[in-house]
Amino acid sequence: MRDTERQKTGEEIDRIYIEAGARILKCRTDKKLSRNSLAKAAGISSKFLYEIESGHTGFTVGVLERLANALRVDSDYILHGRLARQNCDEDLIKAISAFDEEKLQKLVPVLNILAEFK
Repeated sequence: MRDTERQKTGEEIDRIYIEAGARILKCRTDKKLSRNSLAKAAGISSKFLYEIESGHTGFTVGVLERLANALRVDSDYILHGRLARQNCDEDLIKAISAFDEEKLQKLVPVLNILAEFK
């Protein structure tokens, strides 16, 4: 492999780590988790988690799996931003269950309109 090919691959990997770190941070803040609580749940130090979230360091597959489990998201979402259908379904069911019967009747047509967008 040529040096330029190696460099390009390294840049791509760096970009993945930066974007993954940003998604981990967003998930953590969306779920109102402190850095310490997520780090503890994933079995890593909060300093290491900070380094990951800020894109300053990479992580192993094992750390990825533990973070994904602790955040209750798919590792594919952390790496590439793609949501697993199961997680979306669970979130949607949870959100809809907060509606009373009257508001739910108003929500159905809105959901039907949204379903038309692809």
